[in-house]
Amino acid sequence: MNEKIVHKVHLLLNKATNNSSKEEAQACLLMAQKLMVEHDISQSEVDIHSEEKECLKKAVRIKTNYERLPWWKKGIARVISENFRCYHYTNRIHRKSSVVFLGLDQDAELAKLTFEFACDAIKYGLKIFAKERKVQNMSTSTGMKNDYMSGWIQGLKDKFKEQVDKCNWGLILVKDALVTQEYETMNLKKGRASSIVISGSSSARSAGYRDGKNFSSPSGRLNA
Repeated sequence: MNEKIVHKVHLLLNKATNNSSKEEAQACLLMAQKLMVEHDISQSEVDIHSEEKECLKKAVRIKTNYERLPWWKKGIARVISENFRCYHYTNRIHRKSSVVFLGLDQDAELAKLTFEFACDAIKYGLKIFAKERKVQNMSTSTGMKNDYMSGWIQGLKDKFKEQVDKCNWGLILVKDALVTQEYETMNLKKGRASSIVISGSSSARSAGYRDGKNFSSPSGRLNA
């Protein structure tokens, strides 16, 4: 039995079962059936694999690279962890910090992947915004930059909320008991809130909000 193929079938069937889009659910189901026929995989083998995965599940920590972590990355991490059944915290070493996602294996991996894409997207969006507004050096316009980024993060948060409400994902996004137990035993101290400078630019915040709501996750959790 090819474990990788069985695992892929298992993921496709899960996605088909939990997907609010009938078209995407059907596509996942057809792909799963195709793989099962091509590789002579029975439903019982998939069920056994699912049971084994349940027995082997554990909370894992997936961390980002260490850096001088800006406030907006912490904001993005907070929004994403809440929507990928994870907790997040920062780990600091030698004046540099890393974002750590704590969750079940696949959830934590997806959270980190989406976090990295979101960080790239917000930086790219800021660059385009500065170019369109002919701001010569956005890095020196700290207040306007922070207006854009705070708007972007709020847009991302609202996009998740709208999709959760629309698809009734409230229960699906509940963190696994194993993850909650692991987090509580860590007894982490609450960090201080970041102090940021803003310019009060409604155009910068609105542009950021629009771009944040249009962000598309590589995992397929978000749709543009």
